[in-house]
This record gives sequence, C-alpha cells and structure tokens, in this order.
Amino acid sequence: MSSACRRMGPVALAAMLALSACDAGADAASESTSRQATLSAARTNAAPSASLSPEARAQALVDSMTLEEKSALLYGYGTKAVGGQTWQVYVKGNARLGIPDMVQGDAPSGIWQGSAAVTQMPNSAALAASFSREVAHAYGETLGAQTRALGYGVLHGPNVDVLRDPRHGRAHESFGEDPYLVAQTATAYVKGLQSHRVIADAKHFAVNTVEKDRTRVDAVIDNRTLHELYTAPFQDVVQDARVGMVMCAYTKINGVQACDHEDLLNGLLRRAWGFEGIVRTDAGAAHALQSLRYGVDQEFRSESQFGKVLIEAVRAGTFPLSAVDEAVKRILRTMIAYGIYDDPPQRTGADLQAGAAVAQQVAEHAIVLLRNQGGLLPLDASRLQRIALIGTSVDDTLTAGGPANPAPQGKDTILQAIRDRVPGAVVLHARGVDPIYPIAVAPGYPQLPSGALTAEDGSSRGASAVYHAADGSRLASRVDTCLCYTPANNFSSSVTARQDPPAGTTRASWTATLQAEVAGSYGFDLATNGAAQLFIGGRLVAKTEGRTDLAPAAVELQLAQGAHAVRVEYALGAAPSPQLKVGWRAPSAAMDANIRAAAEAAARADVAIVVARDLESESVDRPSLTLPNDQDRMVQAVARANPRTIVVLTTGSAVTTPWNAQVPAMLEAWYGGTRGGAALARVLFGDINPSGRLPVSFPRADADLPTYAPEQFPGVNQVQRFSEGLRIGYRHFNTPGTPRAEYPFGFGLSYTHFAYSDLVLDRVAFNAGTAGADGTLKGRHGVTATFTVTNTGRRAGAVVPQLYVEYPRAAGEPTPLLKGYDKVELRPGESKRVSIALDQRAFSVYDASAGKWAVVPGSYRLAIGDSSVDAALLSSVQVRTGSPQ
Repeated sequence: MSSACRRMGPVALAAMLALSACDAGADAASESTSRQATLSAARTNAAPSASLSPEARAQALVDSMTLEEKSALLYGYGTKAVGGQTWQVYVKGNARLGIPDMVQGDAPSGIWQGSAAVTQMPNSAALAASFSREVAHAYGETLGAQTRALGYGVLHGPNVDVLRDPRHGRAHESFGEDPYLVAQTATAYVKGLQSHRVIADAKHFAVNTVEKDRTRVDAVIDNRTLHELYTAPFQDVVQDARVGMVMCAYTKINGVQACDHEDLLNGLLRRAWGFEGIVRTDAGAAHALQSLRYGVDQEFRSESQFGKVLIEAVRAGTFPLSAVDEAVKRILRTMIAYGIYDDPPQRTGADLQAGAAVAQQVAEHAIVLLRNQGGLLPLDASRLQRIALIGTSVDDTLTAGGPANPAPQGKDTILQAIRDRVPGAVVLHARGVDPIYPIAVAPGYPQLPSGALTAEDGSSRGASAVYHAADGSRLASRVDTCLCYTPANNFSSSVTARQDPPAGTTRASWTATLQAEVAGSYGFDLATNGAAQLFIGGRLVAKTEGRTDLAPAAVELQLAQGAHAVRVEYALGAAPSPQLKVGWRAPSAAMDANIRAAAEAAARADVAIVVARDLESESVDRPSLTLPNDQDRMVQAVARANPRTIVVLTTGSAVTTPWNAQVPAMLEAWYGGTRGGAALARVLFGDINPSGRLPVSFPRADADLPTYAPEQFPGVNQVQRFSEGLRIGYRHFNTPGTPRAEYPFGFGLSYTHFAYSDLVLDRVAFNAGTAGADGTLKGRHGVTATFTVTNTGRRAGAVVPQLYVEYPRAAGEPTPLLKGYDKVELRPGESKRVSIALDQRAFSVYDASAGKWAVVPGSYRLAIGDSSVDAALLSSVQVRTGSPQ
C-alpha cells in the first residue's frame, strides 16, 4: 500500500477503494500528476498570464491556436479511460497550450459512470416536491462537490424542461409541470453546483417533451405556448444562476432542428438573455455546420460537422473563421471563469457520508402525504408487533430513473430502514408481484406473473424456456420467471431483475401451466416486434408478426377455474431490438400465488405497508400511468385483507391510483436516493412531519390528461401537435369543465395544522412598464404580499404557502398561475410573517405578435394557500399600463 493511501481518512479511503485497488489508484494518480505537470509547463511557456481576465486569456489562447487545434475543442468523444478508470464523455485538451480535457458526465441526480463511490440523490421530481430553494441549493452543492471529486468538470444537469405529460420517460428528471417552479428549483440547483467550480449543463433547449422518435420528432407549437411554458425557465437559469452550459435538444421546433434554431439560440438565448457560456448538442444532435454560426459551440459524442467538414469549409473560404474563433473563445472563457482550466478536477473520491446526509434531508423534505383517513399516520411504534411490508422493491437498491448509477455505495433499502426503526416488531416481507423487468414499459396488459405459472418440473414458479440459435442448436434450457424476451438496455441501471437471453438467440419458446384462480373472463396479449404465437389449452389464441411500436395483439378468453396449458413460440426475425411480453388481465378477485402470499401476510399484521414502483428511463416513454406488474390488483388484495393499509409510491412522477378510496393512507416517496429508506421510515413514524408538495398533477385516468390524444403525445408520423396550448398540468385540471385531478398540483397533507391570516399588500395598484432589452419585465417591482402563518397543531412542521395570480379574462390565461412560494418551519403554536415579492413579469403574458412580454391592464386576484385549488387568503391588485411606477 502506498503512503498516500495510508494517509487517507476512512471516507476518502473507502471512496478510493471503490474506484479501484489502492495501488491502481496510486498509478492513476501518478499518471494524472504527470499530466498536470505537462499542462503546467505548457501554461508557463505558452499560455497567457492568469492575472488577465477570462476574456483576455481566452482571446490570447485563440490567437495562438492553429485551425486544427481550434476544431479539436468543438467536439467531444465517448468514454475516456486512464489508469483503469473511466469517465463518461470528454473534449480533448491541448497539451501544447496547457488546455486540460473537459470531462463531462450524466446525470441530474448524481454521476452515472466511472465510480460506484457516489451518492445517489433523490430524483429531480422529488427535489421539486420539496418546494424549497434552500434544499435545491444544498442538493446542487452536493452534486457539485461529488462531480469535482470524481474528476468531472461538467455535469449534464439540471433538466429544465417543463413536464408536458407525465408519461414522458424522463418525467423523473423534470422539476414538474409549472415553469415558475422549474425555474426556481433549477436556479438554486445550478448556483449550488457551480459553487464547487464545475459547470452545470442546463438541458434540453427547447421543447424536449417526448422520447418516442425524439431525434426526429417535430414539435408543432404556437409562439405564446413556446415562450410562456417551455423557454421561460431557461431565462432564470441563464440570468440568475449564470449557468455555464446549455444543451440544445434533439427535437425539431416547427420544422427546424433545435440545434439549428437561430432565432432561439442566437436570438433569444444569446442576444436577448445575454448567455455567454457554451452551447453543446445532445449526443448526435449536430445536423449542420451552420449551427456553429447560430450559437452552438460543441457537438457530442462524435465529430460529424465541426472537425473535418469544418476545416475543409474554412480553408475553402465557404465558412468564416470568425465563427470558429467565437465558439472556441466561449469554450475557453467558460473553462477559465468556472475554474476547470486552472484547476482541472481530479478523481480524489467523494465524501459519501456528507452526501448521504444531504440526500436523506432532501428525501425527507420531498415525501408527500397524499391521504391520511382516520389519522392512521404517523404510526406508533410502541403499538406495533407485526408489520407487513409488501412490494417487489422494498429490499431493492435499484429503484431509480434511468440512466442511473447501477451500484451507488451505501444505498439503503426500505426493508432494512423499517426494521432498524422498529427493532422490537416482526416485519413480514412479501413481494406480492414479480420484480420490475425492463419489458414493463411495453404497452398492453401487465406481464403474466410467475405466481400464476408453474414450470414443467411441477414446482418452479415461472415457465420452462428453451433458446435456439440460427442453426437450430439449443443454446439454453432454463426456468424464466418472466414470460418475456428482454435484453439489457437503458433500464439496466434502474432495475435489479433482468432475464438476459443467451447470445445468438434467434428463436425461443416457453411452456407452463397457468392456474386460473377463479372462473371468468381473462385478457391476454402479445406485445412484440418479432413473430410470436400464444397457445392456451393447446389452442392458438393470439399471434403477431410484430410491429416496431410493440402494439399488442389481444384476446379475451373465458377460463374455467383450474389449470391450463400455456405455450409461446417466438422468432426474433430481423427486429433490430427484439422484445416480447406476454400480458394478462385477470378478474379483480383473482389472486395468483404471489398476491395471495402478500394478502396473507397483511392479514396477520397490525398494519400493512405496500410499496409500489414504476419504471421510467430515457429513450422510451411510459405507455400508461398505470403501475406495472399488476400492482394495482396487489394493492386491492392487501387492502381487503387489512383495513390498516398504507401505500407508499416510489415513482418518478405521477401514477393513477384506482384503489385510492380503498386505502386509508398514502405517501409519494419518489425515487428516494441513497437514504430514501431512512427518510421514509422517519416520516411514517412521525420523527419528522411530511412537508412535500406535488410538482405534478396526479390524474384519475390517462384519458383525463390534456395531451392524451396520440397526435399530441407521443405524436403521429414524427409530428407532435401542441394543440392544448397553455393548458398542461394544473392549467388544464383546474379549468372549469375539465376533469379534476385526483391529487392537484401543489397538494400535500401534514401531521399538524396551519392557519393563514393578516394579508397585506404593499400597494393595491401600480402602472406596469414595457419590456426591456431581454423582452421581459423581469426585475421590475410589482407587488409584495405579506401575511402570517401559524402552526395551530401539536407537532413541529413545515408549511408551504403558495401564491397564485388570476389574470383578467382578456389575458387568456386558463387558470390562476403559481408565481411565488416559500417554505416555513414552525414549532407548535408559532407564527411567522412571510413576504412574497412579485415582479411585473408575474403579471405579464407573451405577446406573440410583438415578440415580447406585455401586461394586460385590469384587476389581478392574488390567492394564497396550500395548493393550486386551496385558497386561504385572497386579495387583488389593479394593474394599469402607461407610465411605469
């Protein structure tokens, strides 16, 4: 062991051991030191003085570079490997001039690749649910410290996209459906992250709202909706947080690729908002050399436009060298200004203990109490002898949105956290349903559960599988618990259970006995992009040649109670990414063996806690907001067995809850991160008061979504129509004549009670000005609302007062909009005065004809309360147009 390793403290040493053996780490450190010495020597000999401004230093470097050297800074590569260690993506530096590599990594909730010695923070939706700028800043600080400690100079986050539809596969990365909440959360996140001398990468500019056909889809959207909903949050991140990098999106916007959109990139982002940092493309989203003139600086992950094509065009005189110089100068100036040029990050190892503490605090602030009939929560540990803890993910460390780090160190489980919190109680654990496989996001019915199947050996749960190669030889014979074909994919980092097929498989078959618990109508379907046949009772009941969208072939069968033979034949054919799922819909009263075991455990317990999860990941959208794997039927069975049933949702975003009225208590705990289990235990047992609020509306059914039509989401023929306009999320659900949300935006219950009183405005009327150089009325004082909040209950807790502005009818806003909030901690009986200041931008709408923001004169009602549908205090302000005051 090297002396450097012996000198390390326990936390740093554990982090280093997780990266590699200590001697290998010493070798890598030695190589890194050598590189640093080379860079330092180069700077001494060739680089401009550090006493100059970042602008002057960057310009001097540009003046010293050849065209080839400039071009090399304009595109990034895939994995970087040094001394047995890896980094995700990077831009090569320049040893001659002492320019270090710019190493960049995903994801918004923690470093994805390169080390398991990393804290997994709760997902972005959870952070937004905290409704706390202070919590968001602490979250960003933790990410910043760990990003630098793991040797990265850039983190690809936050995701500043407003959530249009919660079925979006990256809903877990979003800060929710409201642009103001997104902007405030993202701004605090970026400030915290960049305080550690790393660069945040705000993504995806703009209108990144779907995963299906994401590299080709065209968002057909009106300008008012574009500016009020989808670009607005980026302005605050640019102007208030001074984010160092912005990622342009894959999508087209009204026929123009986002990374080629001169009006948005040069016009809005750079000229109007004054962004001087780096614009980089999403991986593979570079389409044209001209984008370099429109404000793009770097393309990733490979060179298609800014390397050989660029050099040849400049030398031929068909592309201006000045555009190249401007982009290179922006890159260098940003690297210098944000501290990754003079002090390149080194992989020293993250402080996992500090990271875990912050992750737990975030998770505690994020948990939302949705239902608490009869005061079942908080639980009294002294009165519990048996607890039934039910769910496939309660002992899982891979409940997260993909891509995510597959092995974060120190991550707890809900099962262990509950056992630690109540050591005197017996905790009965039953899974209830099969583990969530990647195939869970295929459309159609839930996968046929192993609890309803018996393999050919007569005892194993599941189906007997045989895999064949192209020459007909048998590759494997085994028992599969999932009647599916599901190779590893992007979901591999967010699920524990996988059923990888043998390499070289061209054909597979499964046989099993299906036990029908009750006689009745059963639905079966095949979702596949190969050729498949389903036989039940020896009869062919469904077949499909497969479609790329996995549209299922479905059948309804009347089954007698008892055993039925099942056989599936599957030929992969030419499918580029072969997949198969056999699904079923059983009668509500039916219980397969797994659900029966869960119900029996619940019946023997004083309380039943059901933990349900979803599956969200980049590259594929959810087909529905329904919980996968028959979890709805599992919840209903457990609730029938034990009237004291609590449901905990560990989901990335909204889900439907058809059993809502059957359970007395429900919590949304999101993807809780490294210490999500401990946070949940503290909320369940009343150690802390739940204070999270929903950043996204929970609809009663998919059909209630404002974007339910296929041409809206995910789109038809690679065109996505934004015909709902401004009416997304609560702007839709709170509009008269539309379906109400099951749980509205901003909603969250508490174990204590709060009262609002004594609302005072600093003025009851004002004259609004006109838009400034950035096209908005940002920063001009409008009105300040001051009021009192009082904890009238017996527990300490936090309240989240929210201020909504209702516009005059002529403004055309569909419903009152969130324009301010705070989070206030109060002891029992304590009162505090709270002030929320609104600038004039809060009273403005985007005037598409004028291309700027404007105020419609009239009376604006201010509503303060606990959610978007709960107003405790009301007042109004008269806004005039004319000479500003």
